[in-house]
Amino acid sequence: YYLLAYRRKQRRDDPLAEELEVQQRSREVPQGVMEVVQWVLPMALHMVFQSAPFDAQRLCHHQGWELVAERLGSSEPGRPAYAVVARQSPRKVALICIRGTDAENSPEEVFADLRVTPEPVVIPGLGTGSGFVHRGMWDASTFV
Repeated sequence: YYLLAYRRKQRRDDPLAEELEVQQRSREVPQGVMEVVQWVLPMALHMVFQSAPFDAQRLCHHQGWELVAERLGSSEPGRPAYAVVARQSPRKVALICIRGTDAENSPEEVFADLRVTPEPVVIPGLGTGSGFVHRGMWDASTFV
């Protein structure tokens, strides 16, 4: 509580301090990367949280994707719900969507969130040491 009050005082005393801190620590995301993120976002944020394959397939069709494989009905730590979707045009793409924490339907998944150790990954095109992934999500992805 005291830290919250202290931070509020800091923001009041210097309203631009947080913005400057973000600018100093952030890198601009290349436009091509942002376009890809926006292209796959509906699958990652909506489709993979459906519990019925029919509903997931319906959402896929609206975005031009086909549901290839799924395990959407159940999710537990280390064995996440997931879906594999594919698209033929404008280019052939397969996308593996892994459901993140769904505390409302699976409270035990919250424990996977507690493994927040960052795991270094290499992102093609950005080079060695180019990013990190949530350790709990990385462990869950090995199941898929």
